[in-house]
Amino acid sequence: MWAWRVAIAKLKGHRKVHSNRAQGDKLSPHSKRAVAALIVAGTAWVLSGCVAAVSPGSPVVLPEGLSLSPAGDDLYECISEKGWEVTLRWDGGVEASSETIPQEQYDLYTADMRQCMAELDQRILAMTETEIRAAYRAELATRECLVGLGYDVQEPPSEQTYIDDFFGARWTAYGESNVSIQALSDSEWRALNESCPQPSWGFGAQ
Repeated sequence: MWAWRVAIAKLKGHRKVHSNRAQGDKLSPHSKRAVAALIVAGTAWVLSGCVAAVSPGSPVVLPEGLSLSPAGDDLYECISEKGWEVTLRWDGGVEASSETIPQEQYDLYTADMRQCMAELDQRILAMTETEIRAAYRAELATRECLVGLGYDVQEPPSEQTYIDDFFGARWTAYGESNVSIQALSDSEWRALNESCPQPSWGFGAQ
């Protein structure tokens, strides 16, 4: 029996792709290829793109059948529309196993998943500096939320540094905090994310 999961991951440790674009400009074809090379890494995928508006501090009320990750919801819908029976977790992770997908169809499934991810990637590559600035403000709000709950979070970079590093070692409030997933139960981890949403979970959502 096999099990496979596509999850929201943090883009960290890759080389930086700097941009000197004016506000509202888009990436050049050369930069797009460089960014695309950073997106896919094994079976953990980084979902980026447009920022979904979420207000930290107030628990999120989810419509039935959706997760806390708009990007994960889009991925789930895409792969489901291709006829695959998968499971959507509350955190946006999309899970599949040999219980619903025969081993001989595994390669076809992964090919379809890559296609769905490519659609998300295209929304990254169309991202403007205005949208990245919105992501920065969302991270600052999440940082304030975490600090308000008693967590330690490193000081954020300047807005320009965040923009320059967005497609490389991007700063995130959760990534630079002392929040420990291992120390929290699944329900506690969910409650924290409901109160202090991770902006990156909304990147790439339509």
